Amino acid sequence: MNRDIKIDILRAGIAAPSADNSQPWRFAWYGDELDLRIDASRSGHVSDTRYVLSDLAAGACLENMIIHARSRGYVADLQTFPRRDDDLWVVRIRWRHDPECDQPEPLAAAITQRHTDRRFPWGGQITTDTQTRLNAQARQIPGQRLYWPQTPRERKAALTVIRQAETLRFRSPTLHAELFSSIRFAAGWHTACEEGLAPATLA
Repeated sequence: MNRDIKIDILRAGIAAPSADNSQPWRFAWYGDELDLRIDASRSGHVSDTRYVLSDLAAGACLENMIIHARSRGYVADLQTFPRRDDDLWVVRIRWRHDPECDQPEPLAAAITQRHTDRRFPWGGQITTDTQTRLNAQARQIPGQRLYWPQTPRERKAALTVIRQAETLRFRSPTLHAELFSSIRFAAGWHTACEEGLAPATLA
């Protein structure tokens, strides 16, 4: 694997979504092997004490790299959590060229188009077909299911819980400080950020 392909794989990983665009990962190359670790200095904060948010980000990063590598003719052999006493070492990836992996990967082109957008993705009611597909995905996780509030009373109860959670982020000095520490005010209202959130993402 040459240097240009390695750089492109890392760029795909860095483009992955993470909580508040924190990018809580570290990379280390050893020949054609790549270690992906969670960066302790960028993770484990008050809303991430169990590293759930960081684990999700690392998974998205790994997925991006695998997708991009396929588009360059490489596949990944994964060794997850190589050391039991090091929970922040997520995976060691051994990249190998696969002559049969010569088909274009349609998702690869979408990686660099991702951007933070906190607007709600649709308006009005969710279609029955969408609900069915979301329910099917949730059922793949043992013991989990989606709850769809049907009546005005059920929806009001759900909104009350959501409102309380959002209010807590502003009433708690610790949570409030964490939220605003991720905002890069110097970026202004018309500039995106490579790391952290531009003010416009909260509008």
